[in-house]
Amino acid sequence: MPTLYGHIYSREKCSITRKEGRKMTVAGILSGSKCWPTARQLANTLNIVGYKHPTKRMLIRKDILIRWGFSGEPKIQPLVGYIGNTESIRLAADKLRALEVMKDSGVRVPEFGGRATLPNAPVYIRTKHHFAGRGLQFVENPQNSGSIHLPGWNHWVKAITEPRTEYRVHVASGYLIHRQRKLWQGENPEPGSVEDRVRNHGNGWRFCSKATVKNDISIQAKAAVKALGVEWGAVDILYLHDRGIAYVLEVNTAPALSEESGSLRPYVGYLDSRISELSNADDEEHMYYNQGSWAEEGEEMVE
Repeated sequence: MPTLYGHIYSREKCSITRKEGRKMTVAGILSGSKCWPTARQLANTLNIVGYKHPTKRMLIRKDILIRWGFSGEPKIQPLVGYIGNTESIRLAADKLRALEVMKDSGVRVPEFGGRATLPNAPVYIRTKHHFAGRGLQFVENPQNSGSIHLPGWNHWVKAITEPRTEYRVHVASGYLIHRQRKLWQGENPEPGSVEDRVRNHGNGWRFCSKATVKNDISIQAKAAVKALGVEWGAVDILYLHDRGIAYVLEVNTAPALSEESGSLRPYVGYLDSRISELSNADDEEHMYYNQGSWAEEGEEMVE
């Protein structure tokens, strides 16, 4: 069994093989530091190799490499190919550019702009790249420059404070594979409070187990993933109850997953089927699902 030279993640069951005559297909998953906990969890569940900082460490050559939010180039290229597109992952990570592309493609997004176009209304100030709800500040009066203290911010999104619920809708290859609702871990927050205005992980908000979503939420989520060209994405959506419409906030190509929320297994099934598809394997020993069964019942692919 090969070892991972100079790598912190090494274990005996580090590869998954699928027999195709005499050919053996071996897969790995690429990740940076921030996405590493989930990438490692996927690697363990899929029984494949996990690579953290693959541009800085020596990799053992693999047939297939999964890009889990990773758009860099590893030192060794895969023999068969990648799962996940470099340019689309990079685009989704640039939050301002992603909003511009989605808007131009007809996806419904909140009003937004750059540093030079601050409105006279409450906004969320955001950095170019952000993770786990960080890189965000709520600003009541953005015309008062002294009220902005977020380092490195490059754009704003207009604050929507009317009755709303935030969802995370997971889409892969045009199919909806899982839906989550964001809930506060406590009593209902006081309207207008920090906990109500900034609904991130630091203020006690979590995406919880499977949720039912309105049709417009599914439509906007699929349209967002298609617009950015990503193979899969966790689409954060704000649903306004009084108006019955959904706004896409962002698309994540390396979302946090867990068994508890039900979000891990759909990705395991999807990635497992993609590995088999690329390797043309006829060995079903390692398959968690039949190909396509990772999509939710009744889902139709976006063309």
